[in-house]
Amino acid sequence: MILLSYLFEDIAIVTAAVAASQGVMPLWGALLAIFIGIASGDVGLYWLGMLARRWRGLRGYLLTKSGVRAVRRKLRAHAFGNLFLIRFVPGLRFVGFCLSGFFRVDIKTFLLSVMVATAIWTVAVFTLVYQLGENSWIKHNLNWGLIPWW
Repeated sequence: MILLSYLFEDIAIVTAAVAASQGVMPLWGALLAIFIGIASGDVGLYWLGMLARRWRGLRGYLLTKSGVRAVRRKLRAHAFGNLFLIRFVPGLRFVGFCLSGFFRVDIKTFLLSVMVATAIWTVAVFTLVYQLGENSWIKHNLNWGLIPWW
């Protein structure tokens, strides 16, 4: 589950929730695996941003752009709120978390916002899918069809 969440976060949550509702995994184990996978993936994006900072050309290019400087100021000024929001807005996570590392946003603030937002996101989506999996009609008629296998 942890490795699957690195590739397809939403599919990993659905897979874990269905597995827990079918008794294949314990509920706490499925939820914990998803949380660990998502949170560690977000921290990996932060470190990727920090590594990108080592390239002098990229650093010089980005830090001389006025728009990028404005993003850096806003991201640093309201780090917790912005990082919390980034977790819930599709398409912003990769760029936002990488830029957090690139701009050296305080790691404690980053970790706190990621942990809180990931916990809320994971529990909300997991609970919704788990409840669907517990529905007797779905359990008898769709079973593992909730998981998009390919």
